[in-house]
Amino acid sequence: MRGALCYLSQLRYRTHLAARPDLPRDRDPALFASLSEVVGRPVNEYAFGDIPALDRTLRAVMAYDQANPDRFTSPTEFPQASRTVRTGMEQFRAQILAQRETIRTQRQANGLANRN
Repeated sequence: MRGALCYLSQLRYRTHLAARPDLPRDRDPALFASLSEVVGRPVNEYAFGDIPALDRTLRAVMAYDQANPDRFTSPTEFPQASRTVRTGMEQFRAQILAQRETIRTQRQANGLANRN
């Protein structure tokens, strides 16, 4: 559940940033970068240990986002930003699946557990 919330938050924050490219770099973009490092890194470290579960999580996030449109950065008001970020997440998911064995090998070499 926490992983799903993290990935949904990331999807929506990326959309917010894409929709508002003129935001001061030292505010929202800097906060997102910091959150990605502090929160995203440990979530990813855990999530990538079970690629099938990560795939299910990302699919669930995309389905939830589609069924419950973002009210802060509405896809109706910012369709290009929404499409671009959703496409990016789909490409990320496809890349993870395509590189599944490489990810497993790299994790093992780095002393990280593979749970699947």
